[in-house]
Amino acid sequence: MLRRLKVENYALIDRLELELDDRLNIITGETGAGKSILLGALGLLLGNKNDNATLKDDKRNCLIEGVFDLGTRDLQAFFDRNDLDYSRETTLTRQITPAGKSRSFINDTPVPLALLRELGSQLIDIHSQHQNLILGSEAFRTQAVDTVAENHDLRMQYTTLYERLCHLRRELARLREEAEAILDQIALLDDNFEKAVDLMYHCKGKIIVTGVGKSGSATRSKNSQRPT
Repeated sequence: MLRRLKVENYALIDRLELELDDRLNIITGETGAGKSILLGALGLLLGNKNDNATLKDDKRNCLIEGVFDLGTRDLQAFFDRNDLDYSRETTLTRQITPAGKSRSFINDTPVPLALLRELGSQLIDIHSQHQNLILGSEAFRTQAVDTVAENHDLRMQYTTLYERLCHLRRELARLREEAEAILDQIALLDDNFEKAVDLMYHCKGKIIVTGVGKSGSATRSKNSQRPT
């Protein structure tokens, strides 16, 4: 739930701070009063692209900040998966510079815009006429079923086991790569050994290797014929 919204230097807004009640909030006004501007600022906070017409004063940064109460949301796994500090009261921040560059933050931690958008889509759904987009999201439908089923603990157990499985798969792949590298090195050493035997065979009067067993023991002789 959105609890506070702060907007600076956006469109017609120089500075605005809005405190929202935990019940129903209604913003009314005539056409052109600025209701859609608030929705536009909220859309940027949720990860929408900048349309290059954002700044009221093109010499200052645009700042949009929202404080959300995550008490009714099951988002701990999202924060853990993305190595973010979880807090029931979470702050999302979007900053746009006069050059058009954008920076995004979750609880003061810099994050990619895509990650801000992913979290934002789970916090707020903006509806306009004929748009119920979240109902088409498989992730939302699955979350709704999980909520009704009250299987939070079971899903947490599954998530832990699945992450462990992914870790073991990555470890297995790494070990296989190391094993292949060792086999390649052995093949190279065998080739170098054969070349060394040929070189020693052509050196008259030198002790040459006439046989090497797998144990590494060798038989030597002088000026003998090269073994076949």
